[in-house]
Amino acid sequence: MAIARRHHVIMSAYLEGFAVDPDKPQLHVFDLVRRKTRIALPRSVAWVRDFNTIAVPGREPDEVERMLSQVEGDVIAAFRRIDAVGSSNRQEFQLVLNLMALFIFSGSIGHPCHVTLTRPLRCRAVADLP
Repeated sequence: MAIARRHHVIMSAYLEGFAVDPDKPQLHVFDLVRRKTRIALPRSVAWVRDFNTIAVPGREPDEVERMLSQVEGDVIAAFRRIDAVGSSNRQEFQLVLNLMALFIFSGSIGHPCHVTLTRPLRCRAVADLP
């Protein structure tokens, strides 16, 4: 299996929800650095190469990214069920809270500017997993 290298700091499936046409998900993006706008696919924005990569003996370098992908997939499925039914059950509500926690983490110590500070934290957390 190929190792994931493009790690989204905001999950692309969530970004797709902001597209006008769900069948052709495109976003209007404003680049703060270049001060320009462009049209982009959700998978091509809000990512940092190797952001969640870890270096822990006995663990895959993209293990954190794969764990986050599983959580993100569950959250998106919950969003789709909530949208279809118009309400949520306890499990779906907990998944949405998980997403909020991921956003808080990504917006604080998980921010791309803090990669060198947070990578050791992620490595220690994964090293302690069974």
